[in-house]
Amino acid sequence: MTTEATPGNGAAFARHRLPPKFHRISHVTTALYLAHALVFFLGPAIVAFAIADVPMSTPVAVATALGLGLIGGHGMHLLTFVGHEGMHTNLHRNKYVSAGIALLFASMVPFFLIVGFAMTHWKHHRFTGQEIDPDVQIYSQYRTFWSRFFVARSASVRVYTKNALGMAFGREWPENTKLPFTPLEMRWISRINAALVLFFVTVYGFIWYHSTWLGFAVMLVPYITLYVLSSMRAYIEHTGTVPGRYVDSRSYTSPLYTLLFFGSNFHLEHHQYPAVPCYRLPELHRYLKSMRVLEGKNAQVEPSFFGALRYTTGRFQYPCVKMQPVADEFIDRIADGRLDRDADPNTQGIDPKVAVANK
Repeated sequence: MTTEATPGNGAAFARHRLPPKFHRISHVTTALYLAHALVFFLGPAIVAFAIADVPMSTPVAVATALGLGLIGGHGMHLLTFVGHEGMHTNLHRNKYVSAGIALLFASMVPFFLIVGFAMTHWKHHRFTGQEIDPDVQIYSQYRTFWSRFFVARSASVRVYTKNALGMAFGREWPENTKLPFTPLEMRWISRINAALVLFFVTVYGFIWYHSTWLGFAVMLVPYITLYVLSSMRAYIEHTGTVPGRYVDSRSYTSPLYTLLFFGSNFHLEHHQYPAVPCYRLPELHRYLKSMRVLEGKNAQVEPSFFGALRYTTGRFQYPCVKMQPVADEFIDRIADGRLDRDADPNTQGIDPKVAVANK
């Protein structure tokens, strides 16, 4: 449902400044983050290859493939998170290295072009919840659990694929799109992405050729699991929200989600400070909470593991606010490379003590 709104004076999009430690990238923690994704993804695959020739009854073979595939599916989901972090330039201080890691990891996901996702995702950050937001255009049209479950993610993948292939073949990127890479750089990144995806899809094809059971356990079940998890996550993170700082997204803070997602479940904090690496988001959440920022803004925070799932139902609709587009200048500064991760925090927003005093 589309609602009417008028753009504010910019205060609704203001941020509280952070201590510089939150923007620093730790190479050790980044390595642990990458290992975390690979363990979930490659671990079940290695086990599947190890037992592929072990005689099993049909029920045992199916159950084993499902069990390994479900774990591998979470790993495949994590690979998309790595791609997300990399295209946010949060994996390495050198943005090209960060993007390279993103391409390598995310390209292991069949038919998923992380470059196409990044093109919509940066625009999503600039115009979150507004009618111009590409995620709004994709997800707000699905208003029931079942339509979201079966259709939403495939619609988004088609958009990502169109964006990435269009970019690879020289098309201009969509209007109001800004990224920390030039169009020429994105063109070559898109081509590398497409080549890597083709390579890994070929690998999956050889696996299927070698063994249908392996293809089922290593690709099909994980891919279906990824489809379900990513479809649900889009709605968990944004249904029932409105444009504006600290109110345009939701964090789901169960410790189990934090363990499974390495901190990427703190989506509200990510939207406010997208240059903060995901592994620092839990600490950022505690910091904002201690400053009474989240309480003062009535921020959406879901502490229950199962409670987060209710936001996928038709009771909660994806926001679609009709308004004169208001870009988030903070996101634009990041896209322009003007956020120094070790900069004086005075350059990064509003002092939270002042904000609390004025609350």
